[in-house]
Amino acid sequence: MIFSRTLLSTTILAVASLAPLAASAQPANPFAAPAPAIPAPPAAVTAPANPGASATLRRFNAGSAELAFAGERVERAYPFYVTAAETAQAAQLVLSYQSAVSIMPETSRMAVFINDLPVGETQLGRSGELSVAIPAGVLQPGYNGIRILVDQHHRVDCSIEGTYELWTRIAPSLSGLDFGTPYVELSSLADLPAIARIGTDRMAINLVPSAGRTADLDRAMSVLQATVLLAGIDRPAVTVSGSAGSGPGLDIIIGTPPGGVRPASTRPAVQVAPDVSLIAPEAGGRATLLVGSQITGDIDRTIAALVEEARSNAPMGTAAGLRSLSIPQGQTVSSETSIPLVDLGLDTREFAGRAYRSEIAFGLPSDFYAADYDAAHITLDAAYAAGLSEDATLIVRANGRQVSSLPLSSTRQGRIEQQTLKVPLSALRPGHNRVTFEATLLSGSDETCEPIASISDMPARFVIGPGSALHLPRVAQMGHLPDMAAMSAGRSVAGDESETLTIYSTGLNAPGLDGAATLLAQIAASSGSVQPVKVSRDVPMVASGDLLAVGTYADLPPALLDQVGLAVPSRLGAEAETDDTQASLSQEEAGEAGLGNIRIASFADAFAAPTDIASRIEELGGWVSGLVSAQASNFLGLDGNDAFTNGGGHVPEPASRLVMAQAATPGDRPYAWTVVAAADAATLTAGVQTMAAAANWAQLGGAVTVLHDDGQVVSHDASEERLYETQPRSFGNLRLVFAGWLSRHLQAYVLTLILLALMLGISTRLFLSQVGNRDR
Repeated sequence: MIFSRTLLSTTILAVASLAPLAASAQPANPFAAPAPAIPAPPAAVTAPANPGASATLRRFNAGSAELAFAGERVERAYPFYVTAAETAQAAQLVLSYQSAVSIMPETSRMAVFINDLPVGETQLGRSGELSVAIPAGVLQPGYNGIRILVDQHHRVDCSIEGTYELWTRIAPSLSGLDFGTPYVELSSLADLPAIARIGTDRMAINLVPSAGRTADLDRAMSVLQATVLLAGIDRPAVTVSGSAGSGPGLDIIIGTPPGGVRPASTRPAVQVAPDVSLIAPEAGGRATLLVGSQITGDIDRTIAALVEEARSNAPMGTAAGLRSLSIPQGQTVSSETSIPLVDLGLDTREFAGRAYRSEIAFGLPSDFYAADYDAAHITLDAAYAAGLSEDATLIVRANGRQVSSLPLSSTRQGRIEQQTLKVPLSALRPGHNRVTFEATLLSGSDETCEPIASISDMPARFVIGPGSALHLPRVAQMGHLPDMAAMSAGRSVAGDESETLTIYSTGLNAPGLDGAATLLAQIAASSGSVQPVKVSRDVPMVASGDLLAVGTYADLPPALLDQVGLAVPSRLGAEAETDDTQASLSQEEAGEAGLGNIRIASFADAFAAPTDIASRIEELGGWVSGLVSAQASNFLGLDGNDAFTNGGGHVPEPASRLVMAQAATPGDRPYAWTVVAAADAATLTAGVQTMAAAANWAQLGGAVTVLHDDGQVVSHDASEERLYETQPRSFGNLRLVFAGWLSRHLQAYVLTLILLALMLGISTRLFLSQVGNRDR
């Protein structure tokens, strides 16, 4: 099957006519029915970049990374919350941008859509500003979808490397919707997302508890999580203080703090819920949320109602707005499901460039057990042009790992129909997953490299059809620790919002408390849930819940670092153990309390709490198994994990900016103890905010995750793990878990095969010795 000549002759960008890019947003392809006519977009005005931001501008809830476009064709969608009062006003859409000097302005364009309708387009120059008038009534209350499509071509370079030089960046502080008034009218909790329109890389949240007691901090952490969910904040940077903040952001004041904290804004407070008031910001300014007071009523009841509102909150808006809101995390895909790739965000338009790239995003449950017991499958419908170079290839990557590839080189036009591509389940992870499709599409015409001529006559080179789909098999669901991917997905103990998370901080004003609050807010944003929190000055002696400890190496008790497997040398900032830290958590106290070494793993613990005798037998068997496994791995050369010492500890390198380590508590109900550490307070604060960025947050995994000075994030898996049931017990699920456990523990698998072979040999020898005539 081949492209039709008509389709292959379709021009992507015609230099002579400069046809509107908006009209080609969904061009015809071999798999699509004819599209209905799209009305011409309103006239747009292109001007030089504005040197300063408007005082009435509502900016995107996006940072500089989300507003950057790199490559030949890039499309981004942004949810933009609009209040009911704002929909009655005319607005001005403003995009201030800067492009690479290598971009060819004659053929490079940017188009903008609001709720899937084209509203404006412009040629891309070195820099400029696209301004489009939006009549009243076009925007709807709630989330609206603003989609930006960028097509870019190189001036002189027709190589794959040349496509990497193409970029356009929209300035977050100078772009957004301008309603002509600096004031934002907020009438209910549903309008909280409007406060996130500040155009910064991170949403600054200042948490002001009513007093310095830990109980007040517990309440503050619950309010923080609820606010993050209600306001749709996905890039929080939290500080805990006793005074109002400054600059764009949000102050959350709980109760009546000592000294009477005065809100940053002088605007009147609007009651948006019982005993909850909101002071709206001016455009780009600071909002204040006032929760409860010591005079008007029961603050615990107020906070409980706010948390319940956050848990049941459902965003409102247009279909395009809600779709763009779900894109960053991707929709959750359940076991044994098939879903079209186009529904997951894949670009299915014809592509006439040289380097195609598109990706899909989806979520998996936090108790998903990733291992090689099965594979997901992608059924691919695609077509490609004739005459592509010999190295023309489609590469599929899952979370950065190459999982499949297809050659696209042929002398004839070709079509791929229902081609099955495997995606090993071990390449997926709990929570957020990304599968990327990359195709190199050089052809003979690129060797002469006449950019204007080649663009004007360039036919489509590649397209993926809407019939392509992702098929997920039945997956094993079993809680497993350590695995920080489950934490980034939302919970280490899946689906139980009643479990209390303990936050350990050496002092109520310590830098670690800010870092812990930032991570807690990010977990809430990722999971969409609110969990009870207890802030403690002491490490608990009994493992009764998850633990999050954030601090410098010097602040964290060395015994706690040892418990999670961090062997920190003194040169990285860890000081010698003092009497205070010994009192906080000593090895003797931990042993008496039953903590023991929380890095010890047991497969059997997943299914039953052993009696004392069984525990002793299990410990003995584990010791023997470990000894034999170590010898077998040395003999077979299977031990390739050099991230840990012989004692099981990880030694951070001097270039490690931030280290996150996790371990599981012993017993029939394991909990996750997570330590986040850095050499000093400034590095800790910057490292936590960097790790909480979307691209890095999606890379959390294993027992140890390290953020290096160069920005690289590296995760290391533990050699052992704890399993615990999160689903009703079934043979089918246990079978998958056991097969997956063997695939993740190659040493145990090889050792099992050797023992089975020995047993078979011995039994065969004993059986044959009883057969036959012994007199001969």
